[in-house]
This record gives sequence, C-alpha cells and structure tokens, in this order.
Amino acid sequence: MPRIRQYKEEYARTDFIKAIKIAQIDADISSTRQLAELVNIPYTTLWRRLQDPDTLTIGQLKAIITTIPLPAEAVLYFLGYK
Repeated sequence: MPRIRQYKEEYARTDFIKAIKIAQIDADISSTRQLAELVNIPYTTLWRRLQDPDTLTIGQLKAIITTIPLPAEAVLYFLGYK
C-alpha cells in the first residue's frame, strides 16, 4: 500500500492545523491565547485540541470556523470528505 494511504488521516490533521494557523495570521490573530479568547475556549483546552485535533468537539470546531474563515477544503478533508 502506498505511504500516502497509510498516513491519510495524519496528513489531514496536519493540513487542518496549518490552515488554522494561516487563517489566524490572515485574521491578525497573533497567538493561540488570543484565538482562545475570541472563540471563548480556555487557552489550555484549545492548545491541547490543536495538538490533537481529533479531540475537537463540534461546538469548538464551529466556534473556530466562525471566528476565522477556514478554507472549506481543509475542513472537509480533515473530516474525511475527500
């Protein structure tokens, strides 16, 4: 089996985190702490969720997406729709 198929989920998580960081820069949000304040999630919780995005709840994901505009492709790929 090709390596790409073996690590598909890992690549999706990595791309999702990169999309969040890029959107954060585009929205002039300088730190994860500032993002946490904007989405009303405790900083330590958000930091842990971004280390392992599979643990994001739907509410947290929705709050992040409504606060910083993420590309739909990155979100859908992360959720397994590609």
